[in-house]
Amino acid sequence: VNDSPDAVALVTTNEGRYFSNGLDLQWISQNPEDHLSTIRIKFENMLAAFMRVKVPTIAAICGHAAAGGFILALAHDYRFMRGDRSVLYMSELDIGMKLPRSLLAVIRSKLSPGTLRDVVLGARKFSAQMALESG
Repeated sequence: VNDSPDAVALVTTNEGRYFSNGLDLQWISQNPEDHLSTIRIKFENMLAAFMRVKVPTIAAICGHAAAGGFILALAHDYRFMRGDRSVLYMSELDIGMKLPRSLLAVIRSKLSPGTLRDVVLGARKFSAQMALESG
């Protein structure tokens, strides 16, 4: 996109029930020490790439965005959610996973302090309306 002089925006969306469920925990569990570090580096690089795009980035969320999918949505400049079936939440927290500082930095850069607290400490689920009201 950055190399295309005609690009005016980058839109990421989905078909079906999920925008993204985040990282593949089943694959990670097969070899946690190697797979977690590998996928984390790739995920962090992808987020950084989204945040460096020179045109506006838009997440058109037409389904649930959980865990890494929520962070992916946050890495965009703008987020639009389908109100009747989209939920944002950090499901990693429900199973006791800790957020690495790098991913927490992305979340912190995009959310207000109160919303940040609700997301990372309370694993609060946000409907489209709740997300809009929370900023």
